[in-house]
Amino acid sequence: GMMKKMRDDTLHNVHKLVEDIANSESSDANEQKIGIFWRAAMNLERIEEFGYSPLKPVFEDIDQATNKKEFMALVARIHRLGLGVFFGFGPESDMKDSHSTILWGGEGSLGLGSREYYFDDDKGSCNSTTLSIPKTV
Repeated sequence: GMMKKMRDDTLHNVHKLVEDIANSESSDANEQKIGIFWRAAMNLERIEEFGYSPLKPVFEDIDQATNKKEFMALVARIHRLGLGVFFGFGPESDMKDSHSTILWGGEGSLGLGSREYYFDDDKGSCNSTTLSIPKTV
């Protein structure tokens, strides 16, 4: 509906704005930082060079958690990284008063769809790509 259109339009506008800033020769310090960040995020060759090595310490911590106490400490560390493991909190507009911002909580997830999505033949080539993820990881 309308909210999806607004979201799509906003994403498009922000994308264009950031790309324009990244491609400019601006002397503004904040615009330079945005450009540096954007170019780094879009540098796929460099990202592929690193692979998953930036995540290695987190994976090692996961492997080393052997009891409930260590596991809960691990969950807390991962949350401090900004990742919602089982749950997440953050500021959101109050649905009853758009002028107010409230703390909103929700479930955490891996961002994967339901199991059926990956086995539904109607989804086409998406299945083979997503099914290879666990084998790769």
